[in-house]
Amino acid sequence: MKVGFLIRKTRTNKYSVCCRVSFKNDKGVPFSVEGVEIERKEDWKNERGKSLQILGKGAKKKMRILNELELDLFEIFERQKALNYPVTSSIITNLYLGNTKPALTALSVLREWTDEQKKRVKAKNTKRNYERSYLDFERFCKKNQISSLPAEKFTKFYAKKYFNFLKDIPNTEKIAWRKVRNVKNAINEAADDEIIQETKLFNLNFDVKTKIKPFVFLLQDELERIENKDFDIERLENVRVCFLFCCYTGFHFNQMQIFDKKKHLFKQNGRSWISTNRDKNNAYIGVPVYPRTQAILEKCNYKLPVISNGKFNSYLKEIADLCDIRKNLTSKVGRKTFVNMQINVHGVSKATVARMLGHKSSRTTERYYGDIDQTTIIRETESQFQ
Repeated sequence: MKVGFLIRKTRTNKYSVCCRVSFKNDKGVPFSVEGVEIERKEDWKNERGKSLQILGKGAKKKMRILNELELDLFEIFERQKALNYPVTSSIITNLYLGNTKPALTALSVLREWTDEQKKRVKAKNTKRNYERSYLDFERFCKKNQISSLPAEKFTKFYAKKYFNFLKDIPNTEKIAWRKVRNVKNAINEAADDEIIQETKLFNLNFDVKTKIKPFVFLLQDELERIENKDFDIERLENVRVCFLFCCYTGFHFNQMQIFDKKKHLFKQNGRSWISTNRDKNNAYIGVPVYPRTQAILEKCNYKLPVISNGKFNSYLKEIADLCDIRKNLTSKVGRKTFVNMQINVHGVSKATVARMLGHKSSRTTERYYGDIDQTTIIRETESQFQ
C-alpha cells in the first residue's frame, strides 16, 4: 500500500492538501486533509524520489498532521491483513474517514444475488424457483432471529440448521440442498467480489441422496390410442392436439406455449424444420417437421390452443382414462415419449436426440431420458432367433 499527498487550488487562491491511498493497481479517490492548507504553491515541495517538504508558516504542525495521518492509514491496513479482511484503497479510506457501511446481512446478500439470477434466466418457472428459495430463507431467518446476521458470520452451523428447516417444510433432500447451495453461492460470490469479508462456506457440501424419478413415457400402441381418439369436448381435444405436438417435437410446455410460426418454422434442403433456443440454457434446438407434426399444425392453423399448465395436466388425466392408459400423464410425458420413439422405435442416436432436445451433453439425455424399452431389445437381439 502507498499513501500519497497532492494539492488542489481553492476558490480563495490557496491550496488544500489531499491524501490518496493506493493499493497494487488500485488508485483510490483523494480526500481532503482537515487542518492543512498551503498559502503558496512554492511552499509545497513534493518531488518524486524525494521526501515531502512544506515551507512557510506552521510547516512543522502541518507535516506532523500528515505523518500521523499516514501512520493511521498503515495501522488500518495492517489490521485488515492480520484479520484476513478484504483490502482495497476505498476500504482503507472509508475506514479512516468513518464512512464504513453496516455489515451486509446474509439475507440482503441473497436478495441481491437472487435478483441477479432472475435477470440472467428467461424461463418463468426458474425465476419463480429463485424467488421461492429466497422467501424460504427469509422465513428461516425470521424464525431464528438472524435477519441481521452479517453474511460472513453465516457459518456451516447455520447452513446445516437451514437444511433441516427446509426438510421439515417439507422439501426433498435434493431441493433442500439446492436452496442451501443458493445461499452458499451468494455469500461466496460476495466474498470473491470483496463486498464482504472472507467466509468459511467454500467447502460446504452435504451428502444428499437423490432419487431419479421413474421414466414415464407412452409406448407406441398407447400413443396410437390418443392419436386415433377424437373428443367432442373442445377443451379435451385442444389438450390432445397440444400433447401430441409435444410427443412429435420433444418440446416441453414452455416451448410449446411460445411457439410461433414466423419465428420458429423454416425450410432447409426442401424440408421443414422447427428451430429455437432452449430458454433454460440457450442451447440450439432443431427438430424436423414430421408428417404427423405438420398435420397437427395445419389442424390448428399453426396456433396451438395452449392453456395453463395446471389445467393441461388435469385434462390429460381425463384423456388417459378415456384412452385406457394406466399412466400418470403430464406435460413432461410428451417430451419423454418423443425421446422413446426416436431412440427405441426409430433408432436415432442419443447424441442426435440430445441436439433435438436442447441438451448440451448427451449424458443428460442418457441419464434422464434414455431408458431402453423392449422394442430396442427385440430389434438388437433379433438375429439370435434366426
